[in-house]
Amino acid sequence: MSIVVYWEDEAQTIIRWDFDEKWSWDDFHEAFRISLVMGENIQHRVDVLANAVKSPNMPMGALAEFKRLDRQLPAFVKLIVVAGSSPFTRSMIELFGKIYRAQSWRTATLVDMARDYILTDRQKAKDWAS
Repeated sequence: MSIVVYWEDEAQTIIRWDFDEKWSWDDFHEAFRISLVMGENIQHRVDVLANAVKSPNMPMGALAEFKRLDRQLPAFVKLIVVAGSSPFTRSMIELFGKIYRAQSWRTATLVDMARDYILTDRQKAKDWAS
């Protein structure tokens, strides 16, 4: 499979997707299916860190695929942060967020930046709750 899916942390709070250079929407759908299975019994917040550092391009039809995925997101998923993608991919994700008012999608240049974004968002959520 061209997208490897695994828990990034022992606490099972970040699902990581590592993209190969070339991947298809079928690979994307399978990664999503695997993520759903991984989260079946999860009762806490989970974020997705999509590592696209090795994948400068994405297949055609991105907006429709992002919309489809966004509509199927389970309640436990709060953020999807795509790291290392090309400027075009980042623009597509930002455009998707604006057009469909999708609040859960973000981009970052590096994987570490994506992880920091997730941790900062979690801290903000804790601050709001207290």
